[in-house]
Amino acid sequence: MGALTWARIAAVALAVMAATAAAAGLSGCGSKHAAGTTARIHGKMLTIYVSAPLRGVSSVSGAAAIEGAKLALAQRRGRDGQYRIVLKPLDDATLQRGGWDPNQTTANAKVAVLDPTTIGYLGDFNSGAAAISIPPLNRQSIAQVAPAASAVGLTSARSRSRCSTASASRSSAPPTRPSG
Repeated sequence: MGALTWARIAAVALAVMAATAAAAGLSGCGSKHAAGTTARIHGKMLTIYVSAPLRGVSSVSGAAAIEGAKLALAQRRGRDGQYRIVLKPLDDATLQRGGWDPNQTTANAKVAVLDPTTIGYLGDFNSGAAAISIPPLNRQSIAQVAPAASAVGLTSARSRSRCSTASASRSSAPPTRPSG
């Protein structure tokens, strides 16, 4: 796919995440923990992470996806109601591998999971990388759009995945983050 296509995909994905967050009622966002409490997003800043390859053969596509997400965020003036939305790009590639790296993908997902302001994760752009990032993001009820991950087994009707992939998006609506 061309760089312009990746930019458009990222822009649409970011718009879907922002609309999903608004529909979920941001003040009530959070994941249900075993003790029955709901973790809520505190403050007025929300974060959407973009995990994309910024090195190697896919770096042009990764950079285009980030630029598309920035454009979509700029069109929303970086806000959703009273909340300021921040976009944080993460590189899932390493020089050693010349593309996405499983260890880097794991580290990126961990960064998003540990950030209490995270409401969404755009990426990963490879099915293998998405297979790594989906489980930890799901455990924290973080919405994920993996627009280029086309492996059919990443999501299914039986899974409780909050990830929308290229294969899943053909047959289902975008995921929503539960309100507790």
